[in-house]
Amino acid sequence: MGLQSTSTPEVPDDSRPMDDRELKCGLAREITRLAHARGLTQIETAALLETTQPKVSAIFAGCVEGFSAQRLMRHLNALDHDVHLVVLPKREAEVSGVVTLHVQGSPLGWAGEDHSA
Repeated sequence: MGLQSTSTPEVPDDSRPMDDRELKCGLAREITRLAHARGLTQIETAALLETTQPKVSAIFAGCVEGFSAQRLMRHLNALDHDVHLVVLPKREAEVSGVVTLHVQGSPLGWAGEDHSA
């Protein structure tokens, strides 16, 4: 299972809440993007994140089952990025509240994307 990367942000599917796995996949995708943008190998990324190369390989492959969202956020911090959690009132049109992941100010539609590619 790999992570798809897109250069054009998609509008999230707000008709259903994002689940924990989708959130972690989004965080893993951003870790992967940042490491690749720096030209880091998995071994170099592991050293920077203070983890092992097999764990970095799992993150790069989108295998997030063994990771907490908090741990992935700490990895983003190690890659010199802040992570902000913002709680807002739900919009009236929504049946229930939603979770949306925003990267660099643009909402990315992980809630509706296929993670199986």
